[in-house]
Amino acid sequence: MLAHTLALPSNEGIIHFSQSSDLTIRKTLTYAGFLPTGETITAAWFTVKRSRSDADPGLFQKQISTSDVPGTGQIENDGGADEDLILRFDINPADTVLLDERPARFEIKVLTSTSDFDYPERGTCWATRNVTTDTS
Repeated sequence: MLAHTLALPSNEGIIHFSQSSDLTIRKTLTYAGFLPTGETITAAWFTVKRSRSDADPGLFQKQISTSDVPGTGQIENDGGADEDLILRFDINPADTVLLDERPARFEIKVLTSTSDFDYPERGTCWATRNVTTDTS
């Protein structure tokens, strides 16, 4: 199965998944415009829901930390030393199985070292089902 990387460049993004595929989502946040000096990101979540009022985890949710967990992701740069933040979420075929052509909502939530939450990215996503049947 092919793996793709998607960089989310701006707020209010749109993500188009191919159902049952691997996708790496990277979000870079400019430190100067996001975190006060000396703060870092300690956790982050990528959540996909059909409706904002759906209970967590919605259709699927990935929680990452500074530890690299293949298949889940990692905070690749936590903003320490006043550097840009880099978040990586690994999306697997099992994550996208409930997605279809109907729009769903996604958001990225982060937890800072001072226990504050922020939401640097929100948007819409959907999946296109495979046309050809997978065979071994």
